[in-house]
Amino acid sequence: MIKTLKHKFVKTAMTAVTALLLLFIVSVNAFNVFFTVRQNNQKLDAVSGDMFRPDMRRQDDDFIPELPDDDDEDSEDDDFNERRELPKHAPFFGISRDDAEGARFFKVHTDENGSILSVEIDRISSVTEEEAREYALSVMSNGREKGRTGHFLYKVTEDYSQGRVLTFLDVSSDNGRIATVFIVSLGAGIICWLMMLLLTSKVSDRAIKPIAENIERQKQFVSDAGHEIKTPLAVIRANAEAMELYNGENKWSKNIKVQVDRMTGLMQELLQLSKSDEGISESALETVSLSELSERMTHAYNELAVSNGKSIKAEISQGLTAVSNMKLLERIIDILLDNAIKYSSESSEITYTLAEGKKHCEIRIENVCDALPDCEPQKLFDRFYRADSSRNSEGFGIGLSSAKAAAEALGGSLEAKYKDNNIIEFILQI
Repeated sequence: MIKTLKHKFVKTAMTAVTALLLLFIVSVNAFNVFFTVRQNNQKLDAVSGDMFRPDMRRQDDDFIPELPDDDDEDSEDDDFNERRELPKHAPFFGISRDDAEGARFFKVHTDENGSILSVEIDRISSVTEEEAREYALSVMSNGREKGRTGHFLYKVTEDYSQGRVLTFLDVSSDNGRIATVFIVSLGAGIICWLMMLLLTSKVSDRAIKPIAENIERQKQFVSDAGHEIKTPLAVIRANAEAMELYNGENKWSKNIKVQVDRMTGLMQELLQLSKSDEGISESALETVSLSELSERMTHAYNELAVSNGKSIKAEISQGLTAVSNMKLLERIIDILLDNAIKYSSESSEITYTLAEGKKHCEIRIENVCDALPDCEPQKLFDRFYRADSSRNSEGFGIGLSSAKAAAEALGGSLEAKYKDNNIIEFILQI
């Protein structure tokens, strides 16, 4: 039980840490990508304008664009001048004149019909004139004014000659920086996760120590109380039997013995539940034939079912085995079959199925009820819970809880499901 609590504590803590680290990594990389793309777009807007026109000469000397007269300043020139006036130093998440002038790009000039007039590649050394023309033809064929091709961002703008200028900005270095940030952040996240796992494992014992001590005290109390109550119960039963020897059996002596037996059964179930919480050692495990166990248990309980006007239908796959504990498995199946016989409808059939799954074996026991319990299926496994709120039904509400604890001690699970036609099904995975 303590080991289970420790594992749950570590699992819960590491789930929260994992979520926070993933959120941090995703946020950092998302912001990095967003602002890198934003700066690249700003840089592309800057270099696609006339910012570098005084320093550039086209390779085709026959083509000389007509520049606007100084005294003919229209709104387009005003907007252009505003675009090329970049700050000397980079603002927050913006670009500076140095950033724009250090950009690697090339331009392709075309006429209004789309014929290439000239190519400017003096701002980049990795692209030849022929490659620049191929890039330009590819962009013109898709008809978009702005986008991405390869590791270049491009933008198509109008030229003073009524033609167009295709500007291609090399963003390969920015892509490399994005990848570097991702790898570094992911590596740092993994290292932090491993450190947190080590730290959480170290402090888990201290964190669950108060709970562990409380559980141990409860177990000790149940164990001590069970053994202490056994003696007075035995004395009460012996006295009741002695009175019957002198005065004969009567309803009062019968009631005394019935209640003594009920109290004895309750203490046994409490002690068994306390033992189940402690888990099971590997030395207590053995190879169990589930098929033979199922046949034996269903055959034994079939007589009890018939005496109650019911029957058991067994569908058992042959040759199934598991590394488990025979006594605990017998107790689990015993509780489930006894529960099915007690609470199934009159003249109904109880179905017992043993089948092999992908990673485990499954035992399914289902029966028809007069009415399904008015609660969630998993609440049936709560200690001392009984669907009959008047508490007039048989049992103490410990059996299913004890069965579930035993299943978990064996490394398996026990679940309940409601089905149509008032059918309740218990699924034991081993």
